[in-house]
Amino acid sequence: MILWGSTAHTSGGLPSPYPEGDELRRFTVLVGVLLLGSLTALPAVGGGAMVDTIRDFTSVVAVADADNELGVLLMNMHCDFLKRVELADGSAKETMSCQITDSDGLDPFGGTIPTTTYKNSGGECVWFSDYWSNHPTEPQEIYGSSYSQQVSPSGKVHATIRYQAEPLTAEDCFGPPPEE
Repeated sequence: MILWGSTAHTSGGLPSPYPEGDELRRFTVLVGVLLLGSLTALPAVGGGAMVDTIRDFTSVVAVADADNELGVLLMNMHCDFLKRVELADGSAKETMSCQITDSDGLDPFGGTIPTTTYKNSGGECVWFSDYWSNHPTEPQEIYGSSYSQQVSPSGKVHATIRYQAEPLTAEDCFGPPPEE
């Protein structure tokens, strides 16, 4: 059955439900949408940003609030990746995906995997950069200006950390080291 037009456009002997030329218009619109989407998805790169990814490293993560000097209980985690996008002005955002590794409850930091999703966020000088601490040639202790994290009952961890243009060092956050 031909739904539009009076001439059947066939492909493989089957009539097309589209009028002649409509396939080309649909294809052109699809290509345009895909091209526009790819251009808008990468504005940071077009603006002179640096994008880097590190893979396969370990770190620690808060899994519960606690009444201790840190205010949280921690657990070890293994991270599949961390993607860092640094803008031309020097500010940056890191996004990481990890899995808690100490699921037997014997974590040296005292934490256990939460039974409900644990969410935590905060301001500067709390989360230090796993990107810079795991950097192969220039390891540094750089602190974020804000962070948010989620730990699921399956032990999956997702975190986003933002850094200001002028990096926060341990001295910026905690003052000069004590003299010995």
